[in-house]
Amino acid sequence: MVFFIHICNLNRMDKALFKIGLMAFLFFISCKNRKQFAIETGDDAQTLHVLQHEWVLLLQDVQKAVSETFELRGKFSSDTLVDYSIDTTELKNNLLKLKYQSVLTAGHRRSGTLYIFTQGGLKWKERHAQLKVELINMSLYNEISGLQIQLNGSLELTNLSGGTWFEVAYLNLQEFRYLAKSIQINWTLGNQTPKSLNAYMQLKVQKHQTLLQGLATQDTLRNIQFWGYLPDGRFFYQYTLLTPELQFNCSRPVWKNGSNGLLRPDFDFILNTCYESEDCPQIYKIKWSRKRQQNQTTKAL
Repeated sequence: MVFFIHICNLNRMDKALFKIGLMAFLFFISCKNRKQFAIETGDDAQTLHVLQHEWVLLLQDVQKAVSETFELRGKFSSDTLVDYSIDTTELKNNLLKLKYQSVLTAGHRRSGTLYIFTQGGLKWKERHAQLKVELINMSLYNEISGLQIQLNGSLELTNLSGGTWFEVAYLNLQEFRYLAKSIQINWTLGNQTPKSLNAYMQLKVQKHQTLLQGLATQDTLRNIQFWGYLPDGRFFYQYTLLTPELQFNCSRPVWKNGSNGLLRPDFDFILNTCYESEDCPQIYKIKWSRKRQQNQTTKAL
């Protein structure tokens, strides 16, 4: 209102200059937005897709590893581990370590260590049980995209439904649900400077797939999965539009169904990551539109 009164108090010459300046500013913004749209490649959405993919696979490892450890889960099972080993030497301190061997398998190579701590005295199979997971120099190379992401920090997992991955895989439990919430995480793409990353999501583990649903909110934006800073320093929000599914009964884990939106506040259009509906898809699409213009690119899964 103060601004409005100030403009109204301008003389005729000042009003004319103000209008010219405003028109020039709006023209500049419009040109900037058109240029951003014209040179868009969808690379930011691809980076977030790779982050999402490697993130959920790490959480899947945590679920399997806890199922391997009676002291944490409450029941023993066995599984063939391909690219990490389990260190149980500090179980008396409620600590389990996963050490990744930097072996290329299922389209990715991982190195680093996960520390898994129990919290609150409950076994992981019990409802409301909590785990704290620390990411120590986790390097995640995605062969298909050629991208390499580094993660450092910690997150908290909460069992929402009771049960574990083991009951779903072997004992006919339809699904179990858990919450994943970042505490403090930095992420790096390639050799760039580490940036702040936040995550808040629910994961539904079913026999052959895991469903991902963002839970965070910011003003009118809902179902946010990840938010923070892109590798080049721009802020972003990635949010769930339709719940995507990571399918595990293919030759390698692949995403199907659902879609995500990527909002970058300094852009006036959204990147939509769209997954195909058929079983074991080979591609996904990144789409963007502005006014009457539309564009898209296709990426391999």
